[in-house]
Amino acid sequence: MKFPVEIVKRIRETCGPKFIIIYRLSMLDLVEGGSNWEEIVQLAQAVEAAGATIINTGIGWHEARVPTIVTSVPRAAFSWVTQKMMSNVSIPLCTTNRINMPHVAEQILQDGHADMVSMARPFLADPDFVNKAAADQADEINTCIGCNQVSLESCEPRSASGYAGPPCGSERATGSNRAARNHRIKPQLRPTCSSRSSMRLPPPFVHTSCGLCAHVRAAYLTQMRERAIRSLFALNDRLRTRCSPLCSHRRPPLFTRVYDQACLDHTFKGITASCLVNPKACHEDELISTPTTKKESIAVVGAGPAGLAFATTAAERGHDITLFDQAAEIGGQFNMAKVVPGKEEFFETIRYFGKMIEKHGVDLKLNTRVEAADLVKFDKVIMATGISPRTPPIPGVDHPKVLSYVRDVETRERSEHISLTSEMRDRSVRAKRADLIDELSLYSPCTHTAPPLFTHVCGPRAD
Repeated sequence: MKFPVEIVKRIRETCGPKFIIIYRLSMLDLVEGGSNWEEIVQLAQAVEAAGATIINTGIGWHEARVPTIVTSVPRAAFSWVTQKMMSNVSIPLCTTNRINMPHVAEQILQDGHADMVSMARPFLADPDFVNKAAADQADEINTCIGCNQVSLESCEPRSASGYAGPPCGSERATGSNRAARNHRIKPQLRPTCSSRSSMRLPPPFVHTSCGLCAHVRAAYLTQMRERAIRSLFALNDRLRTRCSPLCSHRRPPLFTRVYDQACLDHTFKGITASCLVNPKACHEDELISTPTTKKESIAVVGAGPAGLAFATTAAERGHDITLFDQAAEIGGQFNMAKVVPGKEEFFETIRYFGKMIEKHGVDLKLNTRVEAADLVKFDKVIMATGISPRTPPIPGVDHPKVLSYVRDVETRERSEHISLTSEMRDRSVRAKRADLIDELSLYSPCTHTAPPLFTHVCGPRAD
């Protein structure tokens, strides 16, 4: 305990009484052999006496096996730890973890669980978080969904002579690898990601893989002829077939992939942080959106995350955007993800894009399947139709009891062995929260006495 106390003392002596010192104290280690509550309180009091101005709450070490920040953790699930400390020190305490919307922070303060609230990842998702909250525009906040997504740390083409193709699957290119980010195909150049393909591309053509939604193939056409659009449709179908959710063993041969946790985990390796719902995060000087000097009429086919991102960004820049989708709601495969127990935060991304569509005047046409002839009148067309799920060649896959994720989620069909009704799903969500309490009790003697708020946040425990 002497080391941190001496550091605080020396800083106070050097910087004077008006300098603000915020000390981050692990109040819940969540690892075997970690500090007990009495030791944590003792350190907090010593740090206060040494001259700290504010104590910030730390929850769990990075090596802890108990989830503390992922989307399955309830919002503000650990504010009770800060509240427990408040009676032991007199300086302001700051609480953290899974606080991603203004009303959550306000509730913590109103309930007396902390003097202050700190956030990190929500500002990656939306750097204007504070300004929007102050302007009472919380519905325009691009909410952090706590995904901690896996991303592509490097994606190096093995040959510089031809196009190496974009990554497929759920990976995304990050960092300084411009070759992986700028997937431009020269006119009449065969894309090597489909090594046996003999197709020719209508010039000019841009082939992209969007970080918000994998498997998206976007095309920009300057000459709007029906024949060119039909070629685009055919090309899009080929690409969708080659890139499916189960194609990880059929990856383009010219890429070497290195997988890593993204978001703030990148900073532990000295790599630029990233964000699933905000590709501009930490790339603000590269991905710059400015008002257009030439307004164009653009059709966007597909209202999944990639189509939504393009449509709202282009509309914000001043283009006339029409967004088509054959489904009855926006969101694409996010609508499947949001119903998975523990991933309810995905609702927020869809809510955000819905608000952006309204704000920027995107002409949204749902329940609409478009053909090539319907798009001739537009200056440009963006294909963001996602993928066609591939059925693996497994014996018995055609049995009535075998369900695909699309059929299971979209139609809510259940076999007798996979019977997840809405009630059971709700119980599963509550059980996951209850499991979190059980895991906490293994690592800290104070967690089994958690105040009623924790039970309230988690919901009643499932039997």
